[in-house]
Amino acid sequence: MSTVSPFWIILLLATPLLSLAYMMTIYVVVHRWLPVNFHLYAHWFNSGFVVVVGSAVVFTSLTKIPLTAQWIYLATIPLGVGLYVFDSYIKVHIAEKPLRNGTESVVTMLPVLFVPIFEEIIFRGGYVFLEHFFGTGVFVVVSAFSFGIHHIGYGKIEVLFKFENGLVYGSLFVVTGSLLPPLLAHCGYNLAAVLVHADTSWLTRVSLQVRS
Repeated sequence: MSTVSPFWIILLLATPLLSLAYMMTIYVVVHRWLPVNFHLYAHWFNSGFVVVVGSAVVFTSLTKIPLTAQWIYLATIPLGVGLYVFDSYIKVHIAEKPLRNGTESVVTMLPVLFVPIFEEIIFRGGYVFLEHFFGTGVFVVVSAFSFGIHHIGYGKIEVLFKFENGLVYGSLFVVTGSLLPPLLAHCGYNLAAVLVHADTSWLTRVSLQVRS
């Protein structure tokens, strides 16, 4: 394992709070000086921070991130989709929160498809030093907790769901010894979210025009 300086340890552990501060700053700037709907492009604004921090983890080689690949890892994609279905069931039938399916633009949701790559690099790959110092349990729980707090801008209940997701992703990382399974599961989860929330009515219109 590469040596991780105290500065990077603090930065990684503080990522959720830094993310919140960043989004609050962007919110103020957008509302005061830019003619842009913040909520409409929130995914794009959030992706900027995640991409920068994730890239820093990779290019500074803070820790060695295992990325071995096996065909069986593809099974984690439907696992992620199943996790989304489970979470959605809890939200609708227990938390009584509507899914609001088909309410967001495909363009505004595009970052949801690539952000998992950088989030897994940060919260699993970047946090892996915790496993070496404190053990598997601490690594899985702390990385999941930080992942949950990172999503606090989407509401308190979302923090609980992301904590649960983080436990699954962290466990996949530990069991397989590779970042690829949690990354694929995370992508499967977000892909399902896009298919549910994104407005795809334009595809129907295009299809009808082609047929006619």
